[in-house]
Amino acid sequence: MPQRLLLEGSDIDELLERVRTEHGPDARIVHAEQKLVGGVGGFFAKRRFEVAVSVDDAPTGPASIDDLLALADAQDGAAPRQLPAAAAPAAHPERTEPTSAPTSAPSPAPSPAPSPAPTSAPTPEPAQNASPVAAATTVRQPGRQVSTESESFDHFVRELIAQAEGGPLHPEPAFVPATVRVERAPAPVPAPIPVSAVAPAAEAQPPTTTTADPRLELLDRLSTVAVVPPTALTGTQVVVGPWEAAMAVARAWVAQCGEGDDAIVEVGTESAGAASARPQGGCVVVVASDGSSAGSRRAGRRLADLGVDAVTAVVDARWDIADIVRSLDALRAGGVRVDAVAAHGVADVADPLRLLDLPLPVTWLDARPATLGTWAAPCLDRL
Repeated sequence: MPQRLLLEGSDIDELLERVRTEHGPDARIVHAEQKLVGGVGGFFAKRRFEVAVSVDDAPTGPASIDDLLALADAQDGAAPRQLPAAAAPAAHPERTEPTSAPTSAPSPAPSPAPSPAPTSAPTPEPAQNASPVAAATTVRQPGRQVSTESESFDHFVRELIAQAEGGPLHPEPAFVPATVRVERAPAPVPAPIPVSAVAPAAEAQPPTTTTADPRLELLDRLSTVAVVPPTALTGTQVVVGPWEAAMAVARAWVAQCGEGDDAIVEVGTESAGAASARPQGGCVVVVASDGSSAGSRRAGRRLADLGVDAVTAVVDARWDIADIVRSLDALRAGGVRVDAVAAHGVADVADPLRLLDLPLPVTWLDARPATLGTWAAPCLDRL
């Protein structure tokens, strides 16, 4: 059973020589293929050739070229003739390529025998109208030698084998390298950018844990909400809320501004209208309210009749923030605008900072101006 071997190389002539040298004259090339290996997009690729060779385990046809020629003569009806020392190549009806015939062929053996040294000789012009078999017989002319190294030897052997097997006398087409047309030269590959040297790692330092002082953070926050104590009493300032808490804020306010108690006006007395129109300075008008929604609305309606400049609502710091907001909304519903909040009972709450959730600024804490120091005293004690 014939075996098929696959040979690879970069040169087709070297592959043919290798077939003749390694596998003898009985080896047949059944397939040849060109491949491009590597490269980018078909460029810079290497050309490789693959040749498939069929080798018989045991010769089933004639053992030598003499036997092949004898078989060809027998099929042509001619008497067997002696192979001369030199012969012309077999001419195909459609080919005019001159070839030479071998003087002798190596007998098949497991290992190939070295080929005889080639001798150059002129080639005769083949007959144009000769049949394939006749052309094969006319090439045997004396005085000519055939080199197994020539390309015509390979074609000649193929034609003889095809003639002996009764097949067509068309040799395999010679390999023609493909030509790739490049429209333009490929762009040069940019040189790799060298990697900069990595700086040596600094010595590992023990992690430093910095814990911020919560007291400093608290003071930073309070400094944004603290107020400046009043220094002058101008216009009509209204303090509305529970009576005792509202009076405490009014007394502290006029004292901070250097005024006497005569600057405090209670709404409902006969001097309320006259005090609000004092030409020599401002006053603090105190309006009593229990902080409920109904009381806040009544107080708002009273203040609507006075021409006031600012309104400060006194609230209980112990109330929920939601209840304080409802009381402020009821006061505004009476027709007055509320500008600030004065909180009392701050010393009794666990978290004075929750007063900052109110929608109005806190200007008084327990009848004292809400300065940074006034805020910090109850807040720092609870850290």
